[in-house]
Amino acid sequence: MQLHHLALGATDVAALAGFYASVFGLEQVREHRRDDGTLRSVWLRLGEGLLMVESIEVGEAREPGLRLPEQGWFLLAFSTANEAESEAVCRAATARGATENHRTAFTRYLVDPEGNRVAVSHFALPAEA
Repeated sequence: MQLHHLALGATDVAALAGFYASVFGLEQVREHRRDDGTLRSVWLRLGEGLLMVESIEVGEAREPGLRLPEQGWFLLAFSTANEAESEAVCRAATARGATENHRTAFTRYLVDPEGNRVAVSHFALPAEA
């Protein structure tokens, strides 16, 4: 089984999609618009899957059983080849509005411009991970 997609709620879809495209080099695959022409979502290629940046209204009514946007994902982690690449990605992220709030020997933790946790790690995963 492989990752199909990750969906991330955003109040400013274009800005947040631009952040991930610019900082992490994700290619835009598709965008979706509402009937009135406003941007509803942007899909970015993420390896074999997609990162779908979807428009949300914080606190909007949701279907029963669905999480509210403020209960979204725990963390999105990107892999880098080495510490220097991690440093470069983090510099690009902070230049685009992210803040770094923690680091370990292998991983740096950021908060993106919409408040989501993002990590950049050069920790080598085991082949069976």
